[in-house]
Amino acid sequence: MGGGNSAGQAAVFLAGTAKHVYLVVRGPCLAKTMSRYLISRIEANPRITLMAWTTIEALEGDTHLKGVRLHNTKTGSSEPATFRHVFMMTGADPNTEMASR
Repeated sequence: MGGGNSAGQAAVFLAGTAKHVYLVVRGPCLAKTMSRYLISRIEANPRITLMAWTTIEALEGDTHLKGVRLHNTKTGSSEPATFRHVFMMTGADPNTEMASR
């Protein structure tokens, strides 16, 4: 989940071992937030699917993730997806200051 360079690099890396990677992005495309070379690598990789205009609305499961509910912000529709793992990439420098107090 994420549309910047860090998320794109993570998607390419994870696609090397995962069956499939779904890159969930709130906006319409990656062009404003990601380097062109990285977009090209994502588009060329059949194991990566870009899901534009999408957010994760809910995580489903008890002690383990069994699926997610995806929300399309353009159409307003929601649908379940059987994702077993979610990796959220928001940048290379984690904001952990509050955890160290």
